[in-house]
Order: sequence, then structure tokens, then C-alpha cells
Amino acid sequence: MATINDLPEEILEYILCLISPYNDLRSCRQVCQRWYTCCQGVVDKRKSRLVCALRRGRVEWQTPRYTHTHTHTHTHISRRYSHSACTHRTHMYVFGGCTSTNTTFNDLWRYDLYTHAWTRLLTTGTYPSPKAYATMIVTSYNNEDLLILFGGWTHPSLYPLHQQWVLFSELHIYNVMDNRWTQLYYPGSPPPTAGHTATMHGNVMVVFGGLQKQGGTSASTNDLFCLDLVNQCWYKPIVSQPLPQPRYGHSQMKLDRHHILIIAGCGGSNKPYNDVWILTIPSNIHDTKAVWTWKQVTILDKCNQPPHMWYTPCCKVGNTAVVVLSTTLANTAMSQLLVPPSVRRQPWIPPPPPPPRPNTNTNTNNNNNSLLPSLM
Repeated sequence: MATINDLPEEILEYILCLISPYNDLRSCRQVCQRWYTCCQGVVDKRKSRLVCALRRGRVEWQTPRYTHTHTHTHTHISRRYSHSACTHRTHMYVFGGCTSTNTTFNDLWRYDLYTHAWTRLLTTGTYPSPKAYATMIVTSYNNEDLLILFGGWTHPSLYPLHQQWVLFSELHIYNVMDNRWTQLYYPGSPPPTAGHTATMHGNVMVVFGGLQKQGGTSASTNDLFCLDLVNQCWYKPIVSQPLPQPRYGHSQMKLDRHHILIIAGCGGSNKPYNDVWILTIPSNIHDTKAVWTWKQVTILDKCNQPPHMWYTPCCKVGNTAVVVLSTTLANTAMSQLLVPPSVRRQPWIPPPPPPPRPNTNTNTNNNNNSLLPSLM
């Protein structure tokens, strides 16, 4: 009797291409050595096809259909922007964000990439403050899967008037297995920061740029800060000249363990940047006396460069940096990128006076010239 194992590897690999690349393909890899090899071939082909499609511009966006199961209810995450997101295995985690109604969130959601179902996590521990424009990255430390959340921004309170927005220097970690938030207090912490970027290199989180608050004023920065999980401290590395201009709203990508790519950003009102920089990390990242090196990248064929690259999602796919642009960003003033117009304070306009009340005292001839004085 013929079985699926009697099929040629080409046919078996084609069948495995039709299943979900998440849980199903992961389970098929555990059947036997032959299936493992075929599944690995499927993964390699999927990656190659994605890179080719991106380079040729043949990418189609689709909205996934939500799956109804006994364990997942039809729950949607509320509308928000400037939230923090990262992926861990077969899930995407989303924290916080804000709305146009002066509201910021501190909830944590998990999106299943296999079932396309949202789940709001009822976490324990010390919750982060409601905020947006924070960074959240995933790492593994001491055999525990962690999400590291740093910085952020929130709307000012309604009263008193004319307050600046609030920036945070909070550092939280979320334990995926324990479903628990923990706030950390390490020496050498950066100033309150938002709109920055971060990547993980070994056991060190590298934070660059952002909007910082120092001495009661807020300004963009080009500082580097490192969070050392081994020594449980922050430190500011020594960097070489020249440096990138101070900025926020940029993109940061980890090329490998010792290189970081910084793309574009915003330095303030009417200060957009479209430049690209590479940061070289020393071989011993824990050496606080080693020099980190900045180098600006020379861009070829600038005619094909996107015109507006600040506050745009950017990720690394193979050897390609993929930037997702907004069609409405081109007409947006730089001063409105951090706080959209619908969020900022508007002058108070008094309501119009009420309309005059009609005279209901009429005489028998149905005219308004009543013979008796009105009692109203």
C-alpha cells in the first residue's frame, strides 16, 4: 500500500508549501529526517521568493480572515497609532499606543500568526505607564523569553493648560512564560526618551536617538545608550566623529552582531533626514572603553530613494531594507508628526447663544399682539 512517504521529494516539498509556515510546518519538521529536510527546503524557497518579490515590487497586501475557534473569541484590538510591536515565534505582541482623543494605552495584546486571532493578555506585576512611541524588543536571557520595553510618550493632562507632553525613562521587562511585568531600576539610565530606536546585540540593548527631556525642555538627540543585562547597568559608549545629526522617528536595523543601520529620521520642525549611517560595534560590546565607529553610507541612484522616510516602518529582509511609506505623509508638516493636529490643544470657542423662545401667548385672532402682558 502506497503512503505519502513513497512520493518523490519534489512532490512532498510542493505539498508542504501549501500548509501554514508557522505551527503546521513546525510540526511537520518533527516527523522524520526526510520531512525535516523537505521543510527546510520550503523555508529556504519561501525566503527566496519573498526577497525576489520585494526587489521586483510584486507584493500584494491582504487582510487576514479571523478564525473562530472554541478557545479564541472574535476580539479585535482597539484603534491606535504609535504603539510598540515585536514578534516572538508564532506571535506578534503589541503594547500601548495612543488615539486622537487624548488617550494612551498600557495594554498588551498578542496576535497569533497562525489562527489570526487577537488576545488581550491579562498580565500581572508592575504595569508600565500608558504611553506611545516606546521601544519593545524580544530577547532570551537565562533561558527565559523576555520583552524589553523602554521610554515612551503620553499626552499632557488637560489642566493646567499649555503643558508639554510627558516623556518616560521607565524600563520594564515582560516574561512571556510567566505573563508578568517587572520594572527594573538600573544605574546610568538615559533621560526620559521617546521616538527612539533599539536593537538587541547579545545581552546588550543598544538605544539610539529620540526626543529627550532635559532641564524642562525637549530636544532631539544623537546619543547612544546601552543596557547591559549581564552587569545590570546602563552605559554610554565612546563614539567616533562624525556623528549623525540628532533625530527621532528614524529606523534602526540590526545587520549582524557588530553592525547597526540607521535610516532617515526627523530633527525637529522642518528638519527631515534621508541619510543612512552604519554603526560598528567593538568585538567586546561589554568593554565600556572601546570606541564605536559611525560611518555615513553613500547612496547610489538617489532618484529611486523614497522622498519621505521619517516615521515609516522599516525592516530587514535578507540583504534588503524594506521601507513601507504612507501616501498621506508627504503633506504632513514635521511639527505635526509627533502630535497630530487632532490631538494638540485647540482654542476654546464659546457655544452659540440659544435661539429666542417663541411667544406662545396669542389672542383669539391668532396674532402675536396679545392684549395681556406675557407671564414668561
